[in-house]
Amino acid sequence: MINQLTKEFLVLFEQLQHFVPRVIVGAILLVSFWLTGILIYKIIENLNKFSRRGKELIRLTARTIRFSFLIIGIIFFLQKIGVNINAIIASLGLTGFAVGFALKDMLSNFLAGILIFMFRPFKLKDNILVSGMEGTVSQIDLRYTTLRAEGKTILIPNSILFTNTIQVMDKNK
Repeated sequence: MINQLTKEFLVLFEQLQHFVPRVIVGAILLVSFWLTGILIYKIIENLNKFSRRGKELIRLTARTIRFSFLIIGIIFFLQKIGVNINAIIASLGLTGFAVGFALKDMLSNFLAGILIFMFRPFKLKDNILVSGMEGTVSQIDLRYTTLRAEGKTILIPNSILFTNTIQVMDKNK
């Protein structure tokens, strides 16, 4: 019985000798990717201070890059410790498709918001008319644009702004 326990302990010790170095290397990879993502995020945020336009879009890009580096680090860590990541990646793809289909309106507004930030068809304090709604632009977010008119606050989804005709009123009249 003691001989059997000794053999099992030796097998366990041998397996740990192979597993622990892989965990250490995987952890180093994970931390490296995480820190690289943070470093790139900080660099982009510092450069964003000098930007005059598109600060929100640059900030979104910086966050996306930081998150992407973390995800890549996690994938490398899991692969290094011996987890089959092919199934994980395939399930993430299917999950992404299902979530994208379920949230298509929100994603449409989000992508339209990014395009509005890029192309700037109007700016803050412009008086606009879109889909029968008129007001002064008080805030532009990634999902909604806020108009103020006659004591009302109107939230217009960005997909409506991007797909419909926008009339920017002339301030000189």
